[in-house]
Amino acid sequence: MNGLIALITGGASGLGLACLNRLIKQGISHVHFCDLPTSKGEEIINSMDSSLVTYHPVDVTHDNEVEQMFKKIQEKHSKLNCLVQCAGIGVAFRCYNINVYIFLIDFSLFNNKCFFFIRNEVCIQWKNFIEY
Repeated sequence: MNGLIALITGGASGLGLACLNRLIKQGISHVHFCDLPTSKGEEIINSMDSSLVTYHPVDVTHDNEVEQMFKKIQEKHSKLNCLVQCAGIGVAFRCYNINVYIFLIDFSLFNNKCFFFIRNEVCIQWKNFIEY
């Protein structure tokens, strides 16, 4: 994994944080992770080697924040090899009394943001591919 650069969305807790720890343990060169500004991102970055990890306080529902983050990643490393998407929203409700409207909002947000992140990542990878 030496030489690889990764981005993890939702990296300050849960599955995202577990992926962050695993990638570092496996010897990845650098991990960028984003999460809400109200998350524990700053605490996490202060407890780790800052040469291996960069925290971006980003709300993934705001496209302009996401685009700025991708620009910063490209400026720092000029490449991005791996995207792990763990950011999401959750609404607590009983399964047998599911509100289809809430489900569709969550599903739509997830699909739209997946596409948006993949589009930005592919742009960085394509630029990197052309240069080599």
